[in-house]
Amino acid sequence: MEYTIKERKSSEIFLEYTNNAEEIQNAKREAYTRLSAKAKIPGFRQGKAPYEIGARYIGESKIQEEAVEILVDKGLNEVLEKEKIAPLGEPDLKVEKVEDDILVFSCKIEFFPEVSVDLNEKIHLNYNSVVSEEEINQKVNEIRDSFIELQPKNGSIEIGDIIEVSISYQGHETQTLTAEVGKDKIIGDFETQVIGKTKGDTFVVKAETTEINFEILSVKKKIVPEVDDELGKDAGFENLQAMKEKIEEQLKENKKLQFEENRGREALKTLTQKLEVELPQKFVEKEVEERRNELRKRYIKVGKKIEDVMKEDNKTIDDFKNEAREIVENEIKEELILRQVIKENKLNVTEEEVRKEFENIALNHKVNTNEINLTEDLARVIRNEIFRSKAILILKENAIINIGGD
Repeated sequence: MEYTIKERKSSEIFLEYTNNAEEIQNAKREAYTRLSAKAKIPGFRQGKAPYEIGARYIGESKIQEEAVEILVDKGLNEVLEKEKIAPLGEPDLKVEKVEDDILVFSCKIEFFPEVSVDLNEKIHLNYNSVVSEEEINQKVNEIRDSFIELQPKNGSIEIGDIIEVSISYQGHETQTLTAEVGKDKIIGDFETQVIGKTKGDTFVVKAETTEINFEILSVKKKIVPEVDDELGKDAGFENLQAMKEKIEEQLKENKKLQFEENRGREALKTLTQKLEVELPQKFVEKEVEERRNELRKRYIKVGKKIEDVMKEDNKTIDDFKNEAREIVENEIKEELILRQVIKENKLNVTEEEVRKEFENIALNHKVNTNEINLTEDLARVIRNEIFRSKAILILKENAIINIGGD
């Protein structure tokens, strides 16, 4: 077999194979052996009839079809080994010419490209701890909510009131429940019915085939303090402005610590943004389509169409595809960079590390390791995650944070 590289890109190769008459005849013999082992030929045991006799029963066209498949598989495996390619998905194969003395077929293969990133060069991460007014106000409101008082209320129930109700229905013991009206979803038309009621009132909510009885045990009104200097003093500050300044300072410090903790991932993100590489587009489009189908299935389960949801957000399916494509391409770039880190640093993951991580996962999920098996597939997933963590740690050690950088 001979092959010619017609075109080669960083993530795709286009080849043309040619097989001669001898190779074709050998492949036909191999094809006949495979097919005759399953065929019933009069006067012979399965697989024992000579080619000249058995071929008439099996059919030359069927033998030739099997022979072409054999030659394609052999050719593909040979070129993958010689060119050191790990294909992504099924290659595009096309038989260009098939005769008794020659077989020509072409093949287009996609694969992940090799990337070249200088891992010895320090990765500079610009960090500017900007805190928005919205973030500060959110913390102020959290502090304000900690000073909310609940005052017994004798009047009608309104949105925002805190109520305690008893719940009873056939075959179950009476229970009590506390909820904020208008915020906590209970069941059915509970909220509609409870508005305007007072302490001691009862009502019934129908839920499918069950009637649930409610009795209002207590009603309390929330007394929410004003966001002013008094609130600042109650929280231990000189005034409201002093409280906001302290909140801003703490938020900046927390953001800085979080950025430091995520330094490795930020370094990977920075390298990804700078990386220019041709990606396997067929593979990318397949991933985008799979994500669209997955999202479609999720919406169908809740009785919605993806097109309607997109329309509500003033988006189209094409908008979703473009966003998904950008995410997929970034994920591939990250994977390529991490592979280079793993390769250049000769990282390794031991079976002991995999077992230990498996036990940690089981512990976090409160599952006994005797109840689940560490299968090959699960071990592979865990091993890949450990490789990823080790590679990101190396990037973290090689990253420098520039405070106040743009």
